[in-house]
Amino acid sequence: MPMAADRLVGRHRHNGDEEGEVTGRTFTVAALAAAFVALGLACGCAASIDFEPSTYNPLVGQSVLFSVCESCIKDASYVFEWDLDGDGRYETETADLTVSATFAVEGYVEITLRAAGSGGDRAIATRALIVGEVPFLARRELQVQEDGALYVSVAVEVNETVNGLGIIEQIPPGWQIEIVDSGEMQDFLPGGTLNLLWLDQPVAGDTCTFSYRLYRGSAWDSPMLVGVISGFPASRPDEYVTVPLCGEIWEPEL
Repeated sequence: MPMAADRLVGRHRHNGDEEGEVTGRTFTVAALAAAFVALGLACGCAASIDFEPSTYNPLVGQSVLFSVCESCIKDASYVFEWDLDGDGRYETETADLTVSATFAVEGYVEITLRAAGSGGDRAIATRALIVGEVPFLARRELQVQEDGALYVSVAVEVNETVNGLGIIEQIPPGWQIEIVDSGEMQDFLPGGTLNLLWLDQPVAGDTCTFSYRLYRGSAWDSPMLVGVISGFPASRPDEYVTVPLCGEIWEPEL
């Protein structure tokens, strides 16, 4: 049974463990990017691939279906390898366009798909899930635009009344940011971070979206996006709960 990565949703901490977690994610995504480049160089081509989970916030023990984008596949020769527990190993190989997994531990987990076609096409994609009940959730979607900018859209879902709801997104080194729409939140750009604060007290059922663009400056590789949503939920008024952003965390096509 695939297990969620050992990165629990919980109290906000500023310590070595949290920094180590971010560093570990940096190395993981850097390795994915290197693998993608190596695959493209080896065959002289690289195809795009995409997949979608049936939910980005499953409960412990809930089955999640992962479906490959059919329009991304050129023919029936593709083989799909899946890392369904975020450990960097592809434990499932199949020609089917769908696989399923359940998770026995609450927390953050990254799912990665690696695809190969008989014509030499190679592609990789990754998505992040949050396993277990959370008071709020924020999910990214990424889109490469014609001018090479990366359009980032984030959908926020509030599951219970919360005080001080805010979001912090790290601006990747070597990239410039343009706020497109801050939604119902006030945006601030101190240093290398994007900070957004919900102006009113959100209640259960509230939703919000915000968006921004990233433009390549001195960066040569695809940006890894790291962010959190946090606040004081009504059910735990003395606890500052922090939940990593889920959804897409990088764009290999850049």
